[in-house]
Amino acid sequence: MSKLYEISNEIQKLIDDSVDPETGELLPEASEQLDKLYTNKLEKLSDVVSFIKNEDSFADAIDAEIKKLQAKKKTVTSRTDYLKEYIKRNIAEGEKIEQPNFTISWRKSEAVETDLLIDLEEMHKSNPELVKENISYSVDKTEAKKLYKQTGVLPEGIKLVAKQNLTIK
Repeated sequence: MSKLYEISNEIQKLIDDSVDPETGELLPEASEQLDKLYTNKLEKLSDVVSFIKNEDSFADAIDAEIKKLQAKKKTVTSRTDYLKEYIKRNIAEGEKIEQPNFTISWRKSEAVETDLLIDLEEMHKSNPELVKENISYSVDKTEAKKLYKQTGVLPEGIKLVAKQNLTIK
């Protein structure tokens, strides 16, 4: 890594050698060793500040790289999501295709769907365990699915929908 700020090799080595590998923190003895390296307080502070600025710029570069990688990941994920939808449109639901290097199949799943016009405040009064309360009401789909598994019945406005999820191995 190139350095924006020049610091002495001694302080660079001291700090590099005095870092706890697990936490990244300087070990307690680093302070004593820093004091021994310098007789001039301003020179010591100047090198320490330069080291801090180098580390801060390195952290900024890491943040920038993370943002680039996240954008790249989003692009790749969008592309694969589109291609999965393409496959779904081009093979019959339930059809299984096996090849030496891949298998495409469908897996059954269930999802709880709610009507947009459902009165969640009313449902909260009658079935409070089904409605999560945040800023507004929403149906707790996990609890709704549990209720359906136990009773076989869901309140009006909630339905259990059988779905097929594409699996690529």
